Amino acid sequence: MFKRVLPTLCRYVFIGIIFPFLVQYVIYYRFTPNYNVNSFSAAHFTEGSNKGVYRYRLLGKELHLWLYKQLSAVPGIRNMKENPLYEKRLDYLDPDADQTFYFTYFVMALLFSILTSVLLLLIFDSGPFFKMSETQKIFIPAFLILFIGLTNFVITPYDNLSYFFLTLAIFSFLKYLQTAKWIHYVVSCIVILLATLNRESSLLILSFMAGIYISVYKIQDLRWIRKMIVPVFCFIIPYLALRYFLGGNPEVSEGSKLLANLSIFKISKLSGVLFLPVFFYMLWHMSGSRENRRLIINFLIMASPYIIIIPVIGILIEYRLWVPVLIPVIVLSRLDSREFLARVKPD
Repeated sequence: MFKRVLPTLCRYVFIGIIFPFLVQYVIYYRFTPNYNVNSFSAAHFTEGSNKGVYRYRLLGKELHLWLYKQLSAVPGIRNMKENPLYEKRLDYLDPDADQTFYFTYFVMALLFSILTSVLLLLIFDSGPFFKMSETQKIFIPAFLILFIGLTNFVITPYDNLSYFFLTLAIFSFLKYLQTAKWIHYVVSCIVILLATLNRESSLLILSFMAGIYISVYKIQDLRWIRKMIVPVFCFIIPYLALRYFLGGNPEVSEGSKLLANLSIFKISKLSGVLFLPVFFYMLWHMSGSRENRRLIINFLIMASPYIIIIPVIGILIEYRLWVPVLIPVIVLSRLDSREFLARVKPD
């Protein structure tokens, strides 16, 4: 019994908890992310997050400010400024930099990267849909955590939270397909609602669900649309409510960046453009079977609005924009697709 449990326990402890800590600690405290400026004090953070599209990313911002207040009440953390290791570390990025506020970024990133890693391990351990070796269960989540850590050079309060919501929704939805218990479907819908209060990339949860349904029902069988009605409303209601109650112009971005992204004579722009073929090359080769590839293609088709709009309104050097696409593809690539499609029948 103990010999059977030990490998699984070690995987959850080392890959689910310790490895995310090591990655996030190195990113936040052995490198200094210098992509952001004026983001490391409560006043500057609040001022910046209340402008433009950022004011609609409410949940991560409020959670960050709440956690900052809690941590500021702890004497050892409150006195971090007195530690010469941290003294003046961030002053050139923010003249009012607060080490406790920066530490809050680290805690948020650590907490939700651990939860994302553990959820991914749970997905791979869940029932008959995944038949993976122990090596695959170790190195695939480790790759994702490393990729998330690499993209943390853009420090935000909502990115890691959004990865957690996305992975939780995938876990709940696959549980619903496996067990047909409506509680899992309800949890998926609640997660969509909360994820939309955090960031608009929650749309990719709908893309994942729709891609699965199309694979199961076939696109010409319109019953899959009926299945998507409640999840779609769970996205639309908070999305529109935020823009109505928070006022201002209902921006979806800070403006078009397409021409700037195509200025490939700058190394940062060229790097962003070159990342695209590398990223999609990896996606294409993640799955070996035709059935898995069809699942991935259906998801990418459903996610095409997000994929197309990234070069238009996003900054391509911010590789983090592709993480919400990568997580579902990783899951779909590891599905035992024949077993999955055989068990999940249209109703």
